[in-house]
Amino acid sequence: MAADLLSRSRLYAERRQSGRRLRRRESDHLPGHLLRLIAARMTGDAAVLFRLDGARDEAPPDQLRAGLAWLHDHQFIALEGTVDAIARVWVNPAVAVRGGTDPRTAAARHHFPYISVADTGMAAEEPVTFHPYHPDLWEVVYEGNQETFDQSTFLDWQCPRHGQSSVYPRLVPDRE
Repeated sequence: MAADLLSRSRLYAERRQSGRRLRRRESDHLPGHLLRLIAARMTGDAAVLFRLDGARDEAPPDQLRAGLAWLHDHQFIALEGTVDAIARVWVNPAVAVRGGTDPRTAAARHHFPYISVADTGMAAEEPVTFHPYHPDLWEVVYEGNQETFDQSTFLDWQCPRHGQSSVYPRLVPDRE
């Protein structure tokens, strides 16, 4: 959400300044969309190998590279490089984190800032705030959200898709 808010607010401000219409374009959402695609590929506390050619249905390769560069420049991700259209990406734990990942370690690896969104969203003067990396800040984040970072809480609802018992009706019929 923070990547979407920041990219769109800056893009719309540029358009207003240049006198262009604020007509929304599909590409306006590319940084946030890319971040969601990358986050969906996360496995524990490891880098994501993001295939640019696998995402060519999302946008042309040059736009994908520009979107990754924007996310990297704004510290939503750390981009360790691209080889043969495969980008090695680390995600800022303030943006997305998998269960069982210690956000303090993940943040320290690349000195990621803590990112927060203004309560008023796009209506705020600055919709996104970046708090510089500091181990004590990430300790407070961890302590305040420890149950979220514990891997077991991600499966408390017993996902029917993965065949575990559930209080919810089964979406996939039992196989016998």
